Amino acid sequence: MNAQRRWRTNKSHLLWEVWPREAVIYNSLSGETHYLNHLAMRLLQKMEQGPISEEALSDFIGKKETIDDSDAQLKQFLQQFDQLGLIEPAE
Repeated sequence: MNAQRRWRTNKSHLLWEVWPREAVIYNSLSGETHYLNHLAMRLLQKMEQGPISEEALSDFIGKKETIDDSDAQLKQFLQQFDQLGLIEPAE
């Protein structure tokens, strides 16, 4: 994990449908729709509030969820979100 790296969503291209513990998100750039479990939904919602560091996202997960090896899981989520075009590095 790169604690100082900051991420943000490509929110101008994302359309959400949210339920209490899951969501689907449509990326208008790719034309793809993605299912989000509760944790993925919460992470993307947090990144929609503005650029946020990996360290702050890890702290957010630790306060909100009980997860083994949250740093590894966060890294996996960020890689997937980036590959899907849902997030981008914030300068």
